[in-house]
Amino acid sequence: MTARFALTEESIGSFSVLWLRHPNGSALAVLPQVGAAVHRLQLPAHGKAHDLLVPMRTEVEIQRNRWAKSAHLLPFPNRVHRGAYSFEGKSHQLPVNFRPNGGHAIHGFAMDQPWKLTGQKLSTDSAHLSLALDCPAGQEGFPFPWRAELDLALSDAGFRMETRLINKGKKAMPAGWGWHPYFRTGSKIDALELQLPKGRKLVVDEWMIPTGKFESFPGFGKPAAIGDRFLDACLELDATSGSPESALLDRAQGLKLSVRQEAPTCRHLQVFTHPHRHGIALEPMSCAPDAFNNGMGLRSLTPKEILSTVCSVSLSES
Repeated sequence: MTARFALTEESIGSFSVLWLRHPNGSALAVLPQVGAAVHRLQLPAHGKAHDLLVPMRTEVEIQRNRWAKSAHLLPFPNRVHRGAYSFEGKSHQLPVNFRPNGGHAIHGFAMDQPWKLTGQKLSTDSAHLSLALDCPAGQEGFPFPWRAELDLALSDAGFRMETRLINKGKKAMPAGWGWHPYFRTGSKIDALELQLPKGRKLVVDEWMIPTGKFESFPGFGKPAAIGDRFLDACLELDATSGSPESALLDRAQGLKLSVRQEAPTCRHLQVFTHPHRHGIALEPMSCAPDAFNNGMGLRSLTPKEILSTVCSVSLSES
């Protein structure tokens, strides 16, 4: 009988972990109680499986969720300056949950919420999981009811994720999306090479808020060593169609990790080296930091309208 994907449920302390596994080494783990975070991703190359995400390893780390590892950032990614914004002539104040850089609202509301498993489809060559989150009453500073739907797929092509943010209210709502994974290949990130899609770096002020100006971001148009550089930059990508690619190359292991995001709905990319140097965040985003104020990439969803985004991760031998 041909081997097929299997779905199992395990736990880290009190937290449930949904595991998709295939005998070829492909595996995906999700934390449904913690924002449906993509906890682990393993893809095969050179005859073995490679862990490609920096996970949360303990119950305490999951409870703290300090670094938002692989979190889904809805209904806004990154930060809103001091949590304040106006939409259609009304002022709103979000909870300030990030104190550095003057204090901001950061990462939206979905990353700490329990999501429901709404569907699964397993076969010999692919696996699909569907999860959803309903916020019928909105949240503090965001009085707009909404629903998020997540479709996760694992196959020989790698990992694919589609996210849908749906306006469930009777009025328009501001909308943005982001994903916050920290990637690794097994080698130190200082030894990895990074290649980024063409784009412009957003100039930010002392509060890490975009000023409206842009500058070039040289050095990674072709694969280049990360070295000991600290990176924390947001790019607006040039591509208005297709699937621009970011890549990590591990020459020592002969690996290439590719992250793709579909334009034009997803034209921003945050690049961030974790201070512990065990991973690098390549964060696809539908809009810029502080988009609720500067409008860069922000969507205004009419009732029942959907913001749909797609990104994918693959591993190849180089």
